[in-house]
Amino acid sequence: MTSTRDFLAQREAELDAELDELRKKREPLEIELAEVRRARAALGPEPATLLDAVRRLATGPPGGSFADWTLKQMTLRALQDHFQEGATAQLLLEFFKDAYGREIARESLSPQL
Repeated sequence: MTSTRDFLAQREAELDAELDELRKKREPLEIELAEVRRARAALGPEPATLLDAVRRLATGPPGGSFADWTLKQMTLRALQDHFQEGATAQLLLEFFKDAYGREIARESLSPQL
């Protein structure tokens, strides 16, 4: 008959063996993870997305009246402030006319979209 002490000693040995196996499997992953982190750090900070860059450039506070806004500024501002879920070209053109008092030709808007 096995005593409690014998059982615990045997179980301790089993757990130590299992942990040794796990450590052997973990080591290569830890090494690879460190390499990936070094490579990412070498790339430097992530650049802003193209959309973020365009927003910063085009939706800054335009001077003067709506007549002074570029078509890009109007488009981005309308999408950002009024049409977060998107809008058709026709809807944007109607919005420009109603909100900004600007009539824009459809063919002028297409390149912005």
